[in-house]
Amino acid sequence: MHEVHERPLADAPSSSTALLNKAPVSSARAMDIYTGPVYSLSLHAQFPMNGYRCRIVERGGAGTNETGKYGSVPGVCCRMHAAAACEDARLTRTTWGESRSTPLLLSRQKKNIYKEVNIPVQEIPLADIIYPVSARFCTSSSSPTMLAKSLLSGALVVFHALMAAAAPALPHSPRTAPIVPSQDPFYAVPADIGSSQPGAILRHRSPPAAIAVFGVDPVRLAASYQLQYRTTDSLGNATATVLTVMVPHGANPRRVLSYQVAEDAASPDCAPSYGLQRGSARGTVLTQAEMLLIEAALEQGWVVVLPDYEGPQAMYLAWRLAGQATLDGIRAALASTPVTGIQPDATVAMWGYSAGSDATAWAAELHPTYAPELAIAGAAIGGTTPNITNVIATTNRGPFAGLLPAGVQGLVRQYPALAAVVDRYLRPAHRAAFAQTRRQCLLADASEFFYQDVLGMFTDPGFYRTDPVVVRILDEIALGQAVPRIPLYWYKSTHDEVSPVADTDAVYDRYCAAGATVEYVRDEASEHASAAWTGAPRALAWLKHVMEGGAVRPGCSKETTISSLLDMSTVKVLPGVILDALLDLVGKPVGPIMFG
Repeated sequence: MHEVHERPLADAPSSSTALLNKAPVSSARAMDIYTGPVYSLSLHAQFPMNGYRCRIVERGGAGTNETGKYGSVPGVCCRMHAAAACEDARLTRTTWGESRSTPLLLSRQKKNIYKEVNIPVQEIPLADIIYPVSARFCTSSSSPTMLAKSLLSGALVVFHALMAAAAPALPHSPRTAPIVPSQDPFYAVPADIGSSQPGAILRHRSPPAAIAVFGVDPVRLAASYQLQYRTTDSLGNATATVLTVMVPHGANPRRVLSYQVAEDAASPDCAPSYGLQRGSARGTVLTQAEMLLIEAALEQGWVVVLPDYEGPQAMYLAWRLAGQATLDGIRAALASTPVTGIQPDATVAMWGYSAGSDATAWAAELHPTYAPELAIAGAAIGGTTPNITNVIATTNRGPFAGLLPAGVQGLVRQYPALAAVVDRYLRPAHRAAFAQTRRQCLLADASEFFYQDVLGMFTDPGFYRTDPVVVRILDEIALGQAVPRIPLYWYKSTHDEVSPVADTDAVYDRYCAAGATVEYVRDEASEHASAAWTGAPRALAWLKHVMEGGAVRPGCSKETTISSLLDMSTVKVLPGVILDALLDLVGKPVGPIMFG
């Protein structure tokens, strides 16, 4: 990696300007400012140029870069494109929770000479603002890592362009708003819930509004259902939650995938069963983004079921509840034949990323003891956060800091003893902001606490490592309490900025020492957000293999790769995934048939 010499802020040019500081490179040549179109798709990963990185030197949108850090800062997304040997830069300004179009000044420094250019920035739909991602460096145009990044960036830019071209042809249905779960009687837990067995179906219906892409354009499914079913929370109490069932055209009722969405919120109104419907609140856009992965599974002919695994009170981070709700959702799905047509002997697999992977991994750990009768072929998990204690330290003061107050509220709902502890340490000035996370979803939480010192909002910032109640709860929700007996495909970015890869490595080692079967892939060309997409095709290929009864070699394997996109299984799957997504977008019935 080239050494980067920083130019002092005092020497920076005036006006809203971003500096691209050039590292000394012997073969460096003068480069002009990029003036082409600006791409701003959420899937578009961020890649700096050779030796360049982005620095914000003035107030930008929703906040300021007081520390002079590089990469994304409040109100600004610096998006880099790896094509042309990583020599194109794009800077787009976004304000969290809004859509806007604005010109920006882009500067490039070489030998203390600045060039500036006005770039007209396309309007950025709210659905495109997914995660802030931090900048890293390109080493050289010939490096394998650079090649992988170039391939990824090029593929995503092409995908974005095709999606944009197809969008005008979409039939745009009137936006209708389903009732939020907190006001919908369907979600109410029956008073006699304790008399039902785990997985028992309590009531069912068709979703009030159509399942839709980004809450707007309906997905052409053969059928969809909502099932309320009985489950068990982390303390052993009976409760109920909701399962969404999606049936594609040409479905195989003997193939079921339980997909766990990364909800990451402490409001019941962020539940996937609500957020995936047309007309749902915009705050659920991150849930809606995962519809792209769900559609890829539906195109295999699998019936996809999605549990509201946080339960009716949105107990975010209560992982035992999440795992049990996932398993009980599978029980309910297999018992729903008269309603959904799913066969009771169906082959079942599980998939989830980030928080969805934690729910999936906990389901895998609990499976032998909580639901041993279920025959589960395997599970694909990615971006796990096995050690929440370390996640707290890693995400504080960063772009994912909004996860922390939401996690506190979710755990307080599940563990009453925690409420008094939080009340004792939380400073009065921040109580209202923390309480607000009970009524909003991840996007709003991310905006509210973006790069904030959340731990500094407590009188003792280190209380989560010393208070016995907190330490006990964090130990209880750590992954690795038991060993899965089903095959796992595990994928993780080595640069994950939410949860250190070492924590996942440690759980992998624990599993393998106890005889688990795990294929573990560590990806070097991604970060937490981008790995959700770059790792998905290979995960889908693995799931397809186990769903079709393919043998999985017992034992463990660990691979560190430049990018999962370079694997041959990805090469075979990815073109079909992109083509299906485009055809679905323009109205093709979702499923393994082209028309009908």
